[in-house]
Amino acid sequence: MAAFSSRRVILRRALLAIAAIPVSGALLAANQKALRLPSGAMRLTRTLERGLGDGKAITVERQWMIEFSRSGRGVQITGRQISAKVDAPKQLEALAKIEEARIAEGMFPMLLSQTGQLLGQASANNAAGDKSAMAQAIAVAEAMIAKSGRSPSDRAQAMQHLAQMQQASQPLFATMPRDLFFPSNAPIREVRPISLPGGMLGEFELTYDARAMPDADWLAHAERRIITRLGADVRQSREIWSLDDMEV
Repeated sequence: MAAFSSRRVILRRALLAIAAIPVSGALLAANQKALRLPSGAMRLTRTLERGLGDGKAITVERQWMIEFSRSGRGVQITGRQISAKVDAPKQLEALAKIEEARIAEGMFPMLLSQTGQLLGQASANNAAGDKSAMAQAIAVAEAMIAKSGRSPSDRAQAMQHLAQMQQASQPLFATMPRDLFFPSNAPIREVRPISLPGGMLGEFELTYDARAMPDADWLAHAERRIITRLGADVRQSREIWSLDDMEV
């Protein structure tokens, strides 16, 4: 609760700082005209899918009702969760129920710049942030594999290493892409090799592609994928975002 209150204080101070920046009325009007906001409540949907191997996956779909409003020279987004659904193999049913019951609203309120870019967090589609996050994931994966102390001499151990690589990559989904709500329409692809014992070849691949509505600047659909490869074996996690009008 204290962390949530601190977040509100930080955002409030950021909004006040932005509002205090001198700007002419003409410039402000031009900026507001350039960034048209959705009117009324919108439904934000996030679907996170993680492959578990053997064709199985766990999928979490969460929806929020959100609203956009101008605040100083920026934009504020407020929201509340309206649904959560988890699809998982039967052996993970207990964990699925816990995840469905969890309320994920801590990211609100959000603050965007006057050009629609998320402020106050690391950016998944920022080149420098991308490389830093990927490097951290690789370091964690290599440490996990080294700690296991096993030689990748058979299929089962190789699959364990692949699972460890995928687990290490999950924090790459921890932050939202900076241009999520007002996409720049610039796809991103980052591929990095990873050191594995026994001379095996491994790599991480991160891709991100977001598209705006045909007749508006805001999000229609965005997809981020993280693919882990170990030789010929592949595991994939993906995150899909969409924004649409709430039904009245």
